[in-house]
Order: sequence, then structure tokens, then C-alpha cells
Amino acid sequence: MFYVGAESVNNLCRLLTAGICLAWMTAATASDSGLELMQDGSQLWEKSEAAEKDARDSLLRSNQLRKRISEYRKARNKTSKKSTRALLDSQIKDTIAEIRNLQSLGSQDRKSAQNLRAEAKALLSQGLVSIWQDWLYFTDAMHLEGKADGALHLQAANNTATRSDDPQLNEQTTPRSTAKSSDMSIAVVEAAMQQMPDEIDLGNVAISANANFIGHIERDQPAEKNHVPLNKIHQWRLVLADFSGRAVEAANIEFVGHMPGHVHGMPTQPRVTEVIAPGVYRISGVKFQMRGWWVIELNVEQESTGLTDTLRFNILL
Repeated sequence: MFYVGAESVNNLCRLLTAGICLAWMTAATASDSGLELMQDGSQLWEKSEAAEKDARDSLLRSNQLRKRISEYRKARNKTSKKSTRALLDSQIKDTIAEIRNLQSLGSQDRKSAQNLRAEAKALLSQGLVSIWQDWLYFTDAMHLEGKADGALHLQAANNTATRSDDPQLNEQTTPRSTAKSSDMSIAVVEAAMQQMPDEIDLGNVAISANANFIGHIERDQPAEKNHVPLNKIHQWRLVLADFSGRAVEAANIEFVGHMPGHVHGMPTQPRVTEVIAPGVYRISGVKFQMRGWWVIELNVEQESTGLTDTLRFNILL
């Protein structure tokens, strides 16, 4: 029989207590740091909205002045007095200069709003990851299962002697399964036919349309990485919070997926099947039947506040 002395037991207890305290302090520190990041991000977001409002006001004012120019020109055409025509010409010239100034200010404010919004989203995302680190395993974008991160699936090629999409030429050229992108003079990715925006956000963190919520999505099986299978039903995990970092609980969430430029959505109707933890939702029934650009919209209704908003995620498979 093995005996442990009282002093050894006391030392072990002290070590365990110290370990628990250290873990608690580390978690508390991460949470505090995350809350600070969320607060800073929220403030920057408010500044971005103010800059966007200034931009809209300037552009609206410039459009109103265009109408004034039209009135000046009509008045000028109706009069034969040289002095009146000269005065109207001067007013037209001054108004055009004012319009250009307002357009310049509007453009500057819009660019400033975009930059502030990007900085705010980065801080909010960092805060979300810091606060919810027990539930967030991936910060990279979702990728098609079996595809290298960041790689694109090639669909077509032209003007090459070693590769053709013409079925009548398949015997004369490299088979589709063995063709390499280096053999192609013009390579086209599968999503190109959908006319994707030049600067599309493929991140797995999204700010809702009216800036009420921030959400993070990823596949619910960490062992599978953040890869999405094709033609296979799987689960996602959604972390949902407000701009202060508080969990959004008791939310009604509608999952809608579609391919822009196509006339179809998803073959299944994904839905929330479990609340794993406060603000953490499991979504089951997710299935993609086609490669390309997918848009996922999560329509959220928070029961406690009555707030409704939409989170939009872009996924390129």
C-alpha cells in the first residue's frame, strides 16, 4: 500500500489551487482584453458611420445644386439682357465649383468611412476571438474540403495546344483530370461566371447590416479543420454577440443560402438545432451541391430586445 504524507498532500493542493487560479486569471485577462478591443472597435464603427453620413450629405447637396444649375440655365435662355446672362453665367460657374468641392469632400469622407470600418471590424473580430476563445478554433476563411487554402478550382482554358474544353478535341489534348494550370494560356475560375465583386470579404466574421450583432461561423468539427465538404450534410457553429461582447441569447435564426447569378439556393434547409452555450449555436443540415461563390445570410431576431438584423457571409468553394 502506498502512503502520502500530509505535507505532500498540502503541497499538491497548493499546486492545484495555484494552477486553477492561474487558469482563471489568464481567462479573465483575455476576457478583459477582448472587452477593451470590442469597445475600441465599437467607437471606431460609430466614427465610420458619422463619416459615411457626412459623405451622403455632401453628395446629396451636390445633387441638389445640379438642379439649381438647370434652373439657372433655363433662366439664362429666357433672357436677352447681357447683364442678367453674365450674372447667371457667374452663378453657374460658382455652383459647378461648389459641386466639385462637395463631390471631393464626399469621396474623401466615404474613403475615410471605409478605412474606419475596416479598422473597427478588425478590432471587433480580435475582441470576439479573445472573449470566445473556447469556442473559436479557426480564424481563416472556409475552404472546400480537399482544396489547398486560398487555391481556386480551374474550370476552363482557351488558346492552348495542350488543353481544350471542346469534347471533340479531348483525344488530341491533355485530359481534364491531368491538365495543369501551367499548361493554360487563359485560366478561368469557377466563380468567374457569377461576376464576383473585386473586393469581396471571404472572412468568417461578419458585422450585421445595421451593426447590431457580430457573428463568427466555422465548421462544427474542429478535427476537419475549417473545410467544407461538397454534397455532404454537415454542421456549423455560430458565435453571436453584440458590440459590447455580450452573448446574444435566445435568438431566432433563419439560415438562407444562395449562389449569386444562379437561380437556386441550397438543397437543404439548415437550421439551429442546439444552443451549445450562451451565444453559441449549432446549425445542422448544411449542404453545398456546387462549387463557386455562395452567399449565406443569417436573419437574427433577439427575443429580449426585439432587434432584428442580418449577417452576411461570402464563401468561395
